[in-house]
Amino acid sequence: MDDSPLNAFLSLPAWLVTGLFLLAIAGYFQFKSGSSYALMNRLYALLIGGSEFSDRKLKKFWQERTDIERFNALFHMQTKSLKEIHWIQQRVQKNELNIKFFSKMRGGFDSQLRKVKKINPWITVFPGVVFLGIALSIQPLLFIASSNGAIVKLKNESQWVSLNKNGFSSISYLIILEESKEWAFDKSACESLGQVGVVNTTGLSIESVKIICSSFEDPESIAYFNQTIKDQKIFWYIGTLYFFVAILISRLLISMIHTIKARPQLYEALIKARRDRILRSGSIKQSNSPINEQIENSPQLEEATN
Repeated sequence: MDDSPLNAFLSLPAWLVTGLFLLAIAGYFQFKSGSSYALMNRLYALLIGGSEFSDRKLKKFWQERTDIERFNALFHMQTKSLKEIHWIQQRVQKNELNIKFFSKMRGGFDSQLRKVKKINPWITVFPGVVFLGIALSIQPLLFIASSNGAIVKLKNESQWVSLNKNGFSSISYLIILEESKEWAFDKSACESLGQVGVVNTTGLSIESVKIICSSFEDPESIAYFNQTIKDQKIFWYIGTLYFFVAILISRLLISMIHTIKARPQLYEALIKARRDRILRSGSIKQSNSPINEQIENSPQLEEATN
């Protein structure tokens, strides 16, 4: 018999998979904080003692950085200073905007340039394909991890087989991996049907059927099945890691889509807010230009949406 599927993954130590998972989490929070003082720096500061400085100026600086981090984490932005935060706060309040409008972009609003980032819609194709590939691979990984049989590929055979001490069945090792309904037998089939009958039903070669039937009486083969089933549990780690990566990519895709849609939406929201203010104040300019044209020529609109 060949080794169990994707044997290279099985040779990975559990600590390495766990370490990669923790690094991915740390990287996520590093990106999420959006400031120069982030997760790893904070952990280091806590280890060397305390979270506050005795010097008044340093204490104030610390508090400012903490406020910036909390703002970035709560609203998914990447501001660098309180000045940028105050500018966003003033614009949201002045134009009666929903703060979720900015947070949904997850960094799609450049707080330094004070503009919505321009994103080519075609850029979403690559992360979309990656997300689809990862999402489709999660189910096979979890299937292998939860299988009660050793999933192996017999020599000179094109199909995968699930084997344990009680029986064997065919496996469809495709994009969607599932137990095939083509055939499944317990070990008694080797006697009740005979090896020729099993060959006719399964399509396996007579040599493969002989190996399978003899393995049920071989302690070493039974031990191999049990060990392979145990080794396949590592795919729980890999499947979980893939699931976490799929979540991150899906959030990136959603934020990119929101950023693409945000430019015209912000433009319309600012026009509406300015129109409402003009109508409330009654301060429409005496001009031959209609009100919409006066509003659309506003420099504030150009600043935020160009």
